[in-house]
Parts: sequence; C-alpha cells; structure tokens
Amino acid sequence: MIVNVFDGGPRTKVELAVGGAPPMPMTPDRRPDPLVQELYARNEETKKPWVKADVSSHIWTGRLPGNLRPGTHTLTVLVRDEYGRSYAEHAVMEITSG
Repeated sequence: MIVNVFDGGPRTKVELAVGGAPPMPMTPDRRPDPLVQELYARNEETKKPWVKADVSSHIWTGRLPGNLRPGTHTLTVLVRDEYGRSYAEHAVMEITSG
C-alpha cells in the first residue's frame, strides 16, 4: 500500500487499518510518487525533457495483511501531522481470488 500525505514530514505518523483490524504503522519511504511517474510516462512525447518525478518526502508504504479473504475490504488511512492534527481517508478494495 502506498500513501501520499500532502505536506507530510518527518514527524507525521501514518497508519493503515483494514476492516475492523487494529491500525498498523506505515513506513516513510523517500521515493518518487508512483502516480506522478505513471502520468509522466503516459505523456512522454509531450512533456519537457527536464520534467521528472523527483523523490518525495511525503510517501508512506505498508503491507496489506496476507490473510485477506476474497470480498470487499475497507481501507482506512489514519494520519497525525506534526501539529497533532488527525485526518482519516477511506477506500474500498475488492479481492477476487485467494
């Protein structure tokens, strides 16, 4: 799982909860944003040669549990920023086979 936390920094804490399971910490990962990389790759012919996906300081990664059964699962990303403010975002994921 890859999460881009806008304006996240070294003191930002990010966790991932799947369904009703307890949240698991995610790890900061200095890397280019994969969405930006894919967008630039799709438009290689029209982008300027100096445009590239730079390493980002606001990417977090974590593994999904290996025991998820087929069906739909709610993913919840919980963020606490350096000022103590909390945010949550949700997505639904479907697993079609085990």
